[in-house]
Amino acid sequence: MFKNLAVPSFLRKHDDALCNSCHYRNMDEERPCWDCVEDCSLFDEDSGYEFIDRCRNHLLSLPAAVSGEHGTAQTRHVAAVIFHDLALDDVNGWILLLEYNARCQPPWLPEQLRHIMQQAIDQPPPDRPRGTLRDRFVAEIDDAIEEQLLGFLRDDDQLTTP
Repeated sequence: MFKNLAVPSFLRKHDDALCNSCHYRNMDEERPCWDCVEDCSLFDEDSGYEFIDRCRNHLLSLPAAVSGEHGTAQTRHVAAVIFHDLALDDVNGWILLLEYNARCQPPWLPEQLRHIMQQAIDQPPPDRPRGTLRDRFVAEIDDAIEEQLLGFLRDDDQLTTP
């Protein structure tokens, strides 16, 4: 499906020796494999590219972590947004966290980033319910789709009305 696309910079080329049997990503590697994430729901048309794009754009609006400038707190906040507010699963969340990590100065080591990810999953923020940002994004997407469908219906009515 994606064989003709360039390999994004946050992925690496497939290597049978490195990729594990889960066929999504090797958590021991800094970057997931292109071939292994190809079946991941992040790249699945049925999961809604628009939702993932909104997640990605939201994360791009957050400042990158910088060592010596509360970088650990910032990265923990981003991990909480990914795994709590957006309620992403560990595969999709890991990929977006790796994308975020590429902006950090310096980038986190994979084992450090996995630890932060696990903390975000195990210790969610107590001050807000899980999935609030996900629910908002989904509602916005649904509203946009409904408006688009209504527009098509209005256009169709204008074409068929004498």
